[in-house]
Amino acid sequence: MRIVPLFIPYVNTAYVAFNIADEMAKVLPIIYKSTFGLATDDHSIANTIEAFAMQFDNNKVSEAGQ
Repeated sequence: MRIVPLFIPYVNTAYVAFNIADEMAKVLPIIYKSTFGLATDDHSIANTIEAFAMQFDNNKVSEAGQ
């Protein structure tokens, strides 16, 4: 179901760009916290970016489901 938009002209470019941006928004805060964030205890901006990116995740499980 996730590959269907890839075959629609003009939609596929936007769809791929959004998915790349979404995955980068999930990964970059984690990389930041594990490298540069070791010197500081304040990760509020990185946590905010990560939480914003996680709201678009299709495979997430609710807190009640966990």
